[in-house]
Amino acid sequence: MAPAADPESVRQAKIRAGIKDYSDRVLSGEELDKLLDRAQPAFKAMILLGVNCGLGPADIGRLRWEMIDMKSGRMDFPRPKTG
Repeated sequence: MAPAADPESVRQAKIRAGIKDYSDRVLSGEELDKLLDRAQPAFKAMILLGVNCGLGPADIGRLRWEMIDMKSGRMDFPRPKTG
């Protein structure tokens, strides 16, 4: 049987293994600036999508160019989980 993969089970498994859990950590503006200063352009875009749009890695992977209006700066992306 496969191990449980829900967030709480993963968190508990990390604690048992002695791995520090950073999932609830919120970065400061200064820390974000440092990340953005050092990031390559593609990763800078991913960081900004995560911070400004609330997108996670899976959302960014599903994002398509036709969902972004560069002129207005708007995005039309109905998220699969919440619509």
